[in-house]
Amino acid sequence: MITITEDRIGMLAPNAAAAANGKKISRSGGFVSLNQDREKTVIWGECKGSGKSNYKTSVDFLNPDQPVFRCSCPSRQFPCKHALGLMYDYLAGKAFEEAEVEASIQEKREKAQDRAKKKEEKEEKEKSGRTAGRQKTNQAAAVKKMKKQIEGLEKTGQIVEDILSKGISAMAGNTVRPYEDLAKQLGDYYLPGPQILLRRLLIDIRELKKAGADEKTLYEDAVNLLEKLSYLSVRAAAFLEKKIQSEDVRAEDSAFYENIGHVWKLDQLRELSLYKENARLLQLSFCPEYDEARAEYIDTGYVMDLDSHEISCTRNYRPVKAVKYVKEDDTVFDVIEVSALYFYPGEGNRRVRFEEFTTRPVTKKDLADVQSGADPDLAHAVKAAKNTLKNVLSGRRTAACIAYSAITEEAGENGSVYKLIDRTGAEILLSDGRELYSGSVPPPESGRMSPCAMLGFLGDPGLLRNQALFGIFEYDPAAESIRLIPCSIITPDQVIRLAY
Repeated sequence: MITITEDRIGMLAPNAAAAANGKKISRSGGFVSLNQDREKTVIWGECKGSGKSNYKTSVDFLNPDQPVFRCSCPSRQFPCKHALGLMYDYLAGKAFEEAEVEASIQEKREKAQDRAKKKEEKEEKEKSGRTAGRQKTNQAAAVKKMKKQIEGLEKTGQIVEDILSKGISAMAGNTVRPYEDLAKQLGDYYLPGPQILLRRLLIDIRELKKAGADEKTLYEDAVNLLEKLSYLSVRAAAFLEKKIQSEDVRAEDSAFYENIGHVWKLDQLRELSLYKENARLLQLSFCPEYDEARAEYIDTGYVMDLDSHEISCTRNYRPVKAVKYVKEDDTVFDVIEVSALYFYPGEGNRRVRFEEFTTRPVTKKDLADVQSGADPDLAHAVKAAKNTLKNVLSGRRTAACIAYSAITEEAGENGSVYKLIDRTGAEILLSDGRELYSGSVPPPESGRMSPCAMLGFLGDPGLLRNQALFGIFEYDPAAESIRLIPCSIITPDQVIRLAY
């Protein structure tokens, strides 16, 4: 069955530009023929292009959760703009003539099914028929890697001690460069996690030397990074050493793996039972950022499981060097239905991943499910946030959905100040956050309104009473307190995005 929505096309598109180009093809009538099979499992057509011949394009929904795209154009994007344009034509309700599936499509279908069958047989054979020699080789390779990681963690501890002995404020200019070289070396020890942390620390140190730097915030961040590096150098090394001694080198559900930079495979997560079948997700916030330490763009979406009410996050990493060839995530307004949802180890808003999915419009029942999952007790939500944020291995943010009785506006020194009040009368200050937009709050001249400023333009006073707010808790070192960044308001009729 063919299931196409605006949001699903956006999720399938490699980036926003490709989706826009596909929509442009549809609006301009780029396809000279449009066809679908009798069972409504595949659409295909011919699209005018820059060459002499039309491009032959098809989108196969034989597996509705994972459509297959094919096109004769030379584009390196996948799916290409022609496949996206074909889906936009279908979404627009254009007439698709019923016809027999073309022989070329049927042949490719059969080949794909044959490949999938062989892959399944191979995986089953490897799973059930591994020899003892193969297991021994894997064991030896894993032990060798762990010993290398332990060596790198010891080096990390030495770097931390050296920086502490010199003092953060004393480091500048040429004194930072040797540590940048050491950060590069950590990659040779299979430690991308500590490598990124060290790079972030060096960025903070460089920023401290700039005029007008927010010294308190930068020092706070630098100290937290040193604490995390020190903790990993000792505890993660001991954790790996214990696994070597126990001769059980299999990956396990531990935050250490995430923090040293372990690359998880879906079958590993499944073996650890870190997955759920048939999940309904609704994205409540989306934020793309640039991470200078990683040299990557990170597309982060926060989603709520409409059944369990757990809030998780999706993360898509796009290296700068390959940004043209890596799929870009975007805001999703529809409900995402996935056959298998995988969880990465960790606490708080665990990272999730899924591959096969469909989307459908949001219903009032979905919104009621979100509101019923909102925490009515602000004190409880803040306590949970503090416990997460004070964990050395956790991130610097944690998200929650809170039911409120009111959001109030007061006059402050630099404009309006907003507070959220729960149904017990407890209140918390709402903040625009330090790093919600690509490292900092956008300046007024950027033309983008901050989340708190958006509250003043909602228009309907009813939106500020007895609704649910999805937000991100963050520790503010300047104020030495927890603040809440408002990201969206959930009503019985809609989700209002304040930040993306």
